[in-house]
Amino acid sequence: CPAVTMHLHKEGVLASRMHRHCRAFCGKQQAHAQPRLIRCAATTTPIHQPKAYQREAAKFFVDSFIRDNQTVGLGTGELSSLVIEEIGTRLATGVLKGVKGVSTGDVSASEAAFHGVPLHPSSDDIDLQVDIAFDQVNQLDVAQSACILGVGSEPRQPQLLQQLLMAQKQARQWIALVEKADVVQRLRGNLPVVIDHETWEETAEEVDDLVVGDAEVWRRSEPGTLQPDASASENPYVSEEGHNIIDIQYGSDGVMLFGEPVEYESVDSELMEIVGVIATGWLIGVAHAAVVAAPAGPELVPLVSQGPLV
Repeated sequence: CPAVTMHLHKEGVLASRMHRHCRAFCGKQQAHAQPRLIRCAATTTPIHQPKAYQREAAKFFVDSFIRDNQTVGLGTGELSSLVIEEIGTRLATGVLKGVKGVSTGDVSASEAAFHGVPLHPSSDDIDLQVDIAFDQVNQLDVAQSACILGVGSEPRQPQLLQQLLMAQKQARQWIALVEKADVVQRLRGNLPVVIDHETWEETAEEVDDLVVGDAEVWRRSEPGTLQPDASASENPYVSEEGHNIIDIQYGSDGVMLFGEPVEYESVDSELMEIVGVIATGWLIGVAHAAVVAAPAGPELVPLVSQGPLV
């Protein structure tokens, strides 16, 4: 079962928290306590045709990194979809041969099927090693080799644990895809945090206590709904494994703790000490490189990571 809950910390090591959290296709948790402090919100993403520079970035990525007979981890997001399409086109025309994909969720699996990218027969094996993987990140801090995954909720909520598993354990090389506008000097905005549904309110209260004065905490709803009332609890998102996602919303000053700018690792460590926190959407020092989609042309940015860029 790829939907295995892991304790993810700043070193990129995954330690199992499986005794309560591996509940694939669990739809039985429908009773929700009234939240004390969490707003419910969802993000909507407009559907539009890809821009030429985005397609150029996808082609550049495939030219730079994809080779015959590789096992490739398939990410999500618009840029990832374009990469999957480009791989499928090259397989169909014989430019590439023997490439097999490993999905990080239903969206990338559907994209692979649609574009003719075969999935590896052992795709469900969480110990499967892939040669290279890619995913579109929501923000990238190049100087700190830090990025955020899992902010968007359309067309469906992110399967964030599978994305993190791929990046931190399965991929020998993991490449971030990012829009030029999302390359920032300091991470800010939303940080998704995956928490246990059974104890969500207590966990969210502790998270709120940690970041009070520095950020707001919202409980994520299903796509297409918006609950601006701080006490609203209609239609909260519950994953197939039995998790909620809360979003820590930082302001324009970026990630803060106790009113001061701090290293991302410091906040991540504090969050992971809270009972009920399963994972955060941060990836710190994991990406080997980033391919930046820019109107002026794609850019390859090497990053400090766990291994060499090969």
